[in-house]
Amino acid sequence: MAITVSKERLNVTEMDFDQIKSNLKTFLQSQTQLADYDYEGSAISTIIDVLAYNTFYNAFNANLNINEIFLDTAQVRNNVVSHAKSLGYIPRSTTSAFATVNVTVNNPSGSPSSLAMSRGTTFQTKIDNKAYNYVNLEAQTIVPINGVYTFSNVQINQGTIRNQEYVVDNTDTSQKYEIPDESVDTATLIVKVKTNSSSTDFEVYTLVTNLVDVDQNTNAYFLQEGMDGKYEIYFGDNVFGRKLAAGNIVQLEYLVTDGEASNNANNFNITGNIEGNTNITVSLASAAGGGAAREASDSIKFNAPLSFLAQNRVVTADDYKAIVKNNYTNAETVSVW
Repeated sequence: MAITVSKERLNVTEMDFDQIKSNLKTFLQSQTQLADYDYEGSAISTIIDVLAYNTFYNAFNANLNINEIFLDTAQVRNNVVSHAKSLGYIPRSTTSAFATVNVTVNNPSGSPSSLAMSRGTTFQTKIDNKAYNYVNLEAQTIVPINGVYTFSNVQINQGTIRNQEYVVDNTDTSQKYEIPDESVDTATLIVKVKTNSSSTDFEVYTLVTNLVDVDQNTNAYFLQEGMDGKYEIYFGDNVFGRKLAAGNIVQLEYLVTDGEASNNANNFNITGNIEGNTNITVSLASAAGGGAAREASDSIKFNAPLSFLAQNRVVTADDYKAIVKNNYTNAETVSVW
């Protein structure tokens, strides 16, 4: 028996479920073998539903997948970050709020000829009855003036200093060293490398921002946002940056912060001590500000192409916009003329 095949073709341009289902019915009804079926009341209606759902899901997933391969249309943060990396752009991390204070030590023990405030001296403020810790990131030494021991214009940053240590394993050719805290302020990151675990000497490595200044002997590290949203660092290959040796110890020191939560704080007290002295007065020089959440995906989409166009130069108006947005994360708008 000869079988006649209809020349009716499915319309495959529809994305709506109901329209896909209608197109399937139209196609099946055009087949002489199936022309007498009741497509509304019989079990074949369920089969058509399954076919329509399957078609709809496939079309939807294909559309999403295509969107993710372009920076402008990507929605998944990992994909946005990956596209930005190809443009040489590192998304901004959470930024710590900072304030400036004057710290006076009253009647220090022994009336010393100088006083030193060590890095990591702790301060505290409260906003809506919630306490926020602040620390100074730079050590300072002063001598008394007319018998008064005052550390002037001390910058303190909101957060807690954390440390992480790794042992280099050269059997892993793509070894990366993760910063385990998502709310790290990468601007405060200090990277040190020791020869081995028994060594007391270390070398400080600097972040690569321009490959022009990097050769095989440069103590430099690279920074990127990893697939799980945490930042990670890696080192050179003896072409761009010095390659680490097996057994080297990588030490990371950084600030974990609450971002913008303590912006505008204006009342601080010291919770640590200065060379054992605790009778200390803290006065405000400038209120806290500059804290910001990590860069959002939409901001990355906007800034990554501008940063790529600027190429670390500052010539055009857009170059200045890119530089300002990178360096001043709390700037809401930038006008350049």
